[in-house]
Amino acid sequence: MTETVQDRKHVASPAGPESADAGRSAPSGTLARVVQVERGRVLRLTLLLALSFSLLLALALGAYYRIESDNRAALLMAARERSLHLAALTLTDAMAGVLAELRYFARYQALAPFLETDSETARQAIAREYAAFMSEKRHYDQLRFIDPDNRERIRVNHAPGGARIVPPAQLQSKAGRYYMQAMAGLGRGEIYVSPMDLNIENGRIEVPYKPVIRVGMAVFDGHGQRRGYVLINVLGENLLRGVRRLAGERPSIWMVDERGEWLLGPTPADAWSGLLPDRDLPAFAQRHPRAWAAMRQRMSGVATSADLGLSFLRVFPLQPAEWQGDGGDPGLPGTDGAYDWTLIAPIFPDDLTAANANLLRDTLVGGAFASLLATVLSAYLAYAVARARAHSQALERAVDNVPMMVGYVDAGQRYRFNNLAYQRNLGYSPLELYGRLMRDVLGEPVYRRLEPHIGQALRGRRVEFEMQVEVPGSEVRDMAVAYIPDLDERGEVRGFYTVVNDVTPLKRAQRRERQHLQELAHVSRLASMGEIATELAHQINQPLSAIGMFSSAAARHLERGGEKARVLEWLEMIKAQVQRASEVVQRLRRFVHKGEMQWQPVDLNQPVREVAALLEHEVHASQAKLVLDLDAPLPAVRADPLLLEQVIYNLARNALEAVADGRPAGEVILRTHADAGRVRLEVLDNGPGVDADLGARVFDPFVSQKPGGLGIGLAISRSIVHAHKGELGYGNREGGGAVFHLDLPAVSG
Repeated sequence: MTETVQDRKHVASPAGPESADAGRSAPSGTLARVVQVERGRVLRLTLLLALSFSLLLALALGAYYRIESDNRAALLMAARERSLHLAALTLTDAMAGVLAELRYFARYQALAPFLETDSETARQAIAREYAAFMSEKRHYDQLRFIDPDNRERIRVNHAPGGARIVPPAQLQSKAGRYYMQAMAGLGRGEIYVSPMDLNIENGRIEVPYKPVIRVGMAVFDGHGQRRGYVLINVLGENLLRGVRRLAGERPSIWMVDERGEWLLGPTPADAWSGLLPDRDLPAFAQRHPRAWAAMRQRMSGVATSADLGLSFLRVFPLQPAEWQGDGGDPGLPGTDGAYDWTLIAPIFPDDLTAANANLLRDTLVGGAFASLLATVLSAYLAYAVARARAHSQALERAVDNVPMMVGYVDAGQRYRFNNLAYQRNLGYSPLELYGRLMRDVLGEPVYRRLEPHIGQALRGRRVEFEMQVEVPGSEVRDMAVAYIPDLDERGEVRGFYTVVNDVTPLKRAQRRERQHLQELAHVSRLASMGEIATELAHQINQPLSAIGMFSSAAARHLERGGEKARVLEWLEMIKAQVQRASEVVQRLRRFVHKGEMQWQPVDLNQPVREVAALLEHEVHASQAKLVLDLDAPLPAVRADPLLLEQVIYNLARNALEAVADGRPAGEVILRTHADAGRVRLEVLDNGPGVDADLGARVFDPFVSQKPGGLGIGLAISRSIVHAHKGELGYGNREGGGAVFHLDLPAVSG
């Protein structure tokens, strides 16, 4: 394809909302009515998508179940550990109060007289003080003072409703008891805490069973001599009750001593089984030896035994106390300094099973709902994909079968889409064109001519133009080309669409239409000749009469022997009249001339002046006044001067006929001015105006409000104006008269 003729039309609109929207696809409202979606394809795609989604969903739910199960186990473990810490805090807080009160009684100032005199009066005074204290302390069982020979000197027992001072005759010797042997080595300020065991009275375990903890301190006189011991029996049941309260109905906290013997076990029968011969139940250390060995190595943590998880925490009764005794640091618990209790929180398999059962149920229900939703979405997506594919195929078939060449060029000027019309016109299939540069496909000469338009399209401007091309094996063809920018959401150019339409038949029809228009205009001008014959005869007769008069005068002057100078003057006058007659004839010949349309820049004022000269005699004959109100300079319009002159003549002559009623005040105004890229001619008169019954039909053929009028002048004028891409309209003036206006586009640049 090679270019043979310069572009005929070039329209470039600045980038804006319209050009931006032109680059984006608009949804079709009717394409769906002709697109058939294949149901089998939809069903197959639905099954494939549903299986894929279900597999992904199963993997996701499996991972969720695993993570959530571990999370719930961790939460359960954390709850158990929190319970252990609360239980430990309960024990240590209670023991801290006990140890503080023990230290108070060991250093009680009233003991000094008793230690010095060992009088009965002093002993009774101290016993009363002990009794008053025991009345307020319900969690103590006994408060005693024992002398260095391990005999009780003062003992106050807890009793219902208060405290009871034991008479001297009932006081016992505690020699040989393990806690007295342990306290024998206490120094100043040291504290002894016994293991929790069952209270023994008179060599037998007291019934009902009474768990007790014995805490004691040595008492020294002012000379540093050991004078005895203060010993408090703490009711262990109060401590155990606080732990049970935290453990709940199902014992979730166990408690064992330093030997692994049960203090609180899985069942009430397990407690104290190591001290009661009638209970042949294994201790914790025997049931869970590996876990117990691990617990003795650390202060806290998790141990496992069989199918149990055991969270544990070791508690030292003296650990929270902060003693600053005379001798320094407080004593260590027990004789070996290692006595402690171990709190254990078991995690049973059924605890996790119950928690995970709900989780599994919720996961399965959620999975079923999600699977159903995924199936519905798969069906919708499958239908959307199949529908989009069917739309795409239908649209591709439609684009391939349009008679014009449609393509898409990216920002790098490479073809990315072309319909089959390219193969018919250029010999390249769409696959052969894909990715090729426009320069290589069109050839250098054509590309150079198109390059300015391509540049404007890549700058976001819609470009439309026409050109003639020589198609191999065919005649020269007229092509209408449009480049439509493709803009993204940010307004940046991604490429442009190309639409090339063969308008050769249209151009031929337009040329035939212009020829017919010229013939009609010529006929109209010839018809006007009859109407202006009298005027033309008058305009020619005047010069001829003057020529005859000047010729006769010159002949008579020469017969009388007159001067030659006078004759030469008359000859010049004759020459001027001949020139005047020649101009009238030339104007008439030009007006009735028939030829091809000649498009050129025209100053609208020039044909207005020509028409005014042509109508000069008719203006005088009608006793009207013709006024030229011409704005200068005017932008040029692209027009055929002769056809434009005919339009102005028709409008001006109609206006003169409208005011030619003998009124001296008849006036016709020809006014020109320019505004907003348009040049306007207004023909105004003060006649009767346009008949309202005619309306817009005033421009129809064979419609006229003049008696005997043919009604073709305004129809031909409107056709001429439309051929010039202008507008012809009319209106009635206020106060009487009509105004016809002619608008033509100004030539840019």
